[in-house]
Amino acid sequence: MHNDVGAILATFPSEFAPLVGVVDSNAYASAAACVAARWSDADLLDAVRAETLLNSLLAAIQSYLMALWFVRDNCVMCEGGVLVYPKVAGRRIGWHGIKHSLGQYYWNATVQHAATSWRASELLSAREFAERSRLVFASGSSPVSAHPSLPKGVNRLLRGLYYLENARTCSDVGVRIGAYVSCLEALFSTDSSELAHKLSERVAMFLSEDATERVTLYQDVKRAYNIRSKVVHGDEIDAKQYAQLFDVSIRCDDLLRRVFGRVISDEAAQKLFLSSKNEIDTFFLSLTLGGRDLGRAV
Repeated sequence: MHNDVGAILATFPSEFAPLVGVVDSNAYASAAACVAARWSDADLLDAVRAETLLNSLLAAIQSYLMALWFVRDNCVMCEGGVLVYPKVAGRRIGWHGIKHSLGQYYWNATVQHAATSWRASELLSAREFAERSRLVFASGSSPVSAHPSLPKGVNRLLRGLYYLENARTCSDVGVRIGAYVSCLEALFSTDSSELAHKLSERVAMFLSEDATERVTLYQDVKRAYNIRSKVVHGDEIDAKQYAQLFDVSIRCDDLLRRVFGRVISDEAAQKLFLSSKNEIDTFFLSLTLGGRDLGRAV
């Protein structure tokens, strides 16, 4: 990754700009940062192999950018990529290019496209998160394919990740909060009875053992759930809730980062969210009545 895009583009063949077009070429030149690499693999002199390589590289970049969110809130995104490769025809070498767009446009928790500065330690932490998440989310941490809808059999963790990605790409704060709550429901809910209370309680119990913090977390989720209920039912958000939108969005973003951070780093938590509904109910009942050991409760 490099933040001097001009220096990188200067190393590209002169055919690069004509291949990608004026608009894309100017867009790359004005980007804040880029990822660049070179290959000397003779097998790359083939359009199919070149396209496969580009897709795999973009998937790896997307996985890393998602891992940045596990470190802290941001709207860093990769809009697309180009692979330029030589193609030999007789004695003549011509340059060809393959372009793909990721199509993932992120907003931060306050729905802004704000620049984010990263410390080296944070970038290294994101790399560790990316490596762990590839193991936790068996199909990789790229967004789940949901056309026309989520396929049957998608596990609880991947469904949660799907709704998290929906939240991060949404510029409407109310709808974004709704997606955050859907993410929490995908992870913690096992039935529809007393949903707001049960969801708020389970999140609070899972994230903290401190009684005071648990009350705060409970209230945070309850506020988010109330806003979500109005949004999804087409009701008008009252003035008090409207004034709280950004704060609720930030709080949801932060607590989901804690949830996913624990899942990625704790095998017992992974096992919990991949277990049956009955096992999840038993765990949270035990936790509510005084249990603390996640590994033994599962």
